[in-house]
Parts: sequence; C-alpha cells; structure tokens
Amino acid sequence: MRYLLLLAAAALTLSGCGTDATGQARQPVSSTTPPPVDPSYWSTAPQTDAQRAEVATRARLIDVCALVPRTELAELGAVREVVNDQTDSCRVELGGEGSDTYELNWASMIMFDDVPRPGASVVPLGAASLSLMPEHTPTATERSCSAIARFPAGAALYLDATTFPSTDPCARLETVAAGAVERWLTAPPQGSSPDTQLTVLHGADPCAVRALLEGTGPFGSPTLKNCGFTYRGVDVVVSYENRGPLGDATVQMPDGRTAHSIDDTSYTVVVGPALPGEPSYFGPSAPVVDVFADSPEVATEVLRQVLTLFPVA
Repeated sequence: MRYLLLLAAAALTLSGCGTDATGQARQPVSSTTPPPVDPSYWSTAPQTDAQRAEVATRARLIDVCALVPRTELAELGAVREVVNDQTDSCRVELGGEGSDTYELNWASMIMFDDVPRPGASVVPLGAASLSLMPEHTPTATERSCSAIARFPAGAALYLDATTFPSTDPCARLETVAAGAVERWLTAPPQGSSPDTQLTVLHGADPCAVRALLEGTGPFGSPTLKNCGFTYRGVDVVVSYENRGPLGDATVQMPDGRTAHSIDDTSYTVVVGPALPGEPSYFGPSAPVVDVFADSPEVATEVLRQVLTLFPVA
C-alpha cells in the first residue's frame, strides 16, 4: 500500500497549498463559485495561501476544451476527433481522410513556481510567458514539441503537438497557445465547448473534503485533481479522475455505492455515469474518486466523507 500512496503523492506538484509561513495547516479550498474577475487578475502573483487556493479554484472552473475551439482547429487541418476524457485536458487528432494524422494536446494546471526547462526557449505571450521545448530527436515520420504557457498568477497551460516532418510543431504550438491564453482571460465556464463531456468532477476540488475532517494537516501540495493531507497522523491522498475503478475486491458503502479496493487502505468509487467511448484498460471510463491512506480506518472515514460531496442521484 505504501507504494500506491507514494505513486499518488508523486502526482502532487511543488505548488499549491500546504503550510503557510507560520507552519499552520492551510485551509481547504471553498466549494463556492467565486465571482468573476478582471483579466488582470491572472497577471498578479498570489501572496498568501488563500490567494493560491483561489487561483486553483478559478482554474478548475475554466473549460479547457473551449480554449482552442473547433473553428481554430479547422485552420490547422481536418478535425478527426476531439477527446475530453479528463476534466483538465483535451486532445485532438487532425488529418484528412486517407492521410497521415497528427495530434494536439493541451491541459490546464497550476504552477506557482516558475520551474526552468533546460533547453527551452521562453518568449512573452500576452499575459503569459511561453516555454517551448522541441524534441531533440525527430524521426523520419514525425516531429514533436511541448510548451507551457504560465500566467504570473500561477495558472498554466501545458501543450504538446506531434506533426508531420514538414511542419514545425513549436511554431504550431505558439500559434495555438496565443489564442488559448487570450481565451483563458475570459474564463469560459465548464460546458462552454460542445466537446466537453461534463461530469460531476468538472470544477470539483479534491481538497474540499478537508472541511469535513477535523484536524487535517499538510502533505505534499495539491494539483487540480489531487490533494494530499494528513489526518489522524496518517498521510492521505484524494484524487479525482475519469477512468475505470482500480481493484477487484469490493466493499459496500453506507450510501449503497460500491467501493473497489486493491487492499484495505486504497479505495475507488464511481460517482457518475460512464463516459462515451472505448473502454480503457481499467474498464469503461467514468468519474471516480480515489482515496489512498496508510490506515484502513482513516481511508474508510475519508472516503465516506468524500462521497457526501457527490450525493447519489
């Protein structure tokens, strides 16, 4: 189980909430939708834990697929497929019938520290800075590039593209990122894009359960989909994701739902209808909540409280 907890903890970035300068536990993010802000909000670096938590909340509420609409995608090539299988990411397959295809992916994230990328070129891009990293070993059939557009507020977009050898993927990403950054400033709400597969996890804060648990402390730093904390002296990681449940063993929860378990300290519960599309390795993809802990009692209690945030329909 410790191995699973370490894997979950590895998903937590070095940004987000944890402890403040006094060493006190940071407060969980409020589930209340914040009022709209001026675009200049994203150009101001947060100074407190509460401000960083608000940035993360606002980032979760932005429809990531709406940042690169189909009208813009059509200028890049024939759109074969747009997939929104996670709350924070969108991927597109482009290419005409009978021709080669290439892929474009982008995802929202929080990055409160500007982490250098050795070998990357950095250029200003409107309200953000853009870091471009070409693949050093392009093949005879494709080229690739990745990019991060980061706002001073700590919100960021990760993008990557795989293109034909004749196309510069970094130039393609710079064009796409410019439009995405401009649209980010308008904060299109979840559901703005017709390609977004809305689930109960869109906009949901994995740290919200801390408000229901007395005496939680810091452990790692939350991302948009993961939250680490301590509870009753035990390390806990809560994760929200779209996929099939992990584990063959099952346990019935008090509300009638089934929890899948690898062991008695890691649980997965499906909290919404399955998404359309092909099943993944873990089965039909659906919104799930994961709880990893070092104690069966703590894992069960945290899971029970998390499920109250997603009432049975």
